Amino acid sequence: MFEYMQLRNSCRSTIKSYTNMVAAYARHIGKSPDLSDWEAVRAYMLLTQMREYWRIYRPAVFLFERSVSGGPLSVRTAQAIFQHAKAASGIQKKVSAHT
Repeated sequence: MFEYMQLRNSCRSTIKSYTNMVAAYARHIGKSPDLSDWEAVRAYMLLTQMREYWRIYRPAVFLFERSVSGGPLSVRTAQAIFQHAKAASGIQKKVSAHT
């Protein structure tokens, strides 16, 4: 991996950052990243993103709170967020938040 990144002319800080992320992932799953599947990678990425979200916003009661009242998001707001993410990702299939 290190040699491949050098061949691609990656800078030292990029190589160090990438190897640190791979090492953290390997510690998390308890085995070599070569032995994991994509589902484990996606789960780990989601976990790190959720930890970052928690670190920044520190929600008091609900994970995703209304910005004004601190209460839960409305169903319509969650649906709108989902539809926006669907459109941004380019998904063409008919899907919902439950599929």
